[in-house]
Amino acid sequence: LSGAQSEAAEQPVLLSRVLPSPQTAGYLTLADRRVLSVNGERVLNLRQMHALVQRLQAECDHLAFEVQCVGGPAVIAIDTSTAEQEAKAILETYRIPAAASPDLCGQSET
Repeated sequence: LSGAQSEAAEQPVLLSRVLPSPQTAGYLTLADRRVLSVNGERVLNLRQMHALVQRLQAECDHLAFEVQCVGGPAVIAIDTSTAEQEAKAILETYRIPAAASPDLCGQSET
């Protein structure tokens, strides 16, 4: 990665932090990493990645997030059959009101 945009809509997506939970054991050191791809499909920006994850979660048994690390990429794997339940538990534990903003989901706040 050169740091230069290769497409006009490209905006790097960063994994800023992995919240501790039984399901995220082993991933806590992966902070401040650029997300390169999901299941081999390149990530261009946050909106595109959100739509990609929604589509792949319905189509695939797992999600594999490739993140940039020193020495080469690392992969964060998530089983889609339990992802929604795990996400809900993490949101409740850390008192996060939603997994994504209404703007990201294409909804307006009322």
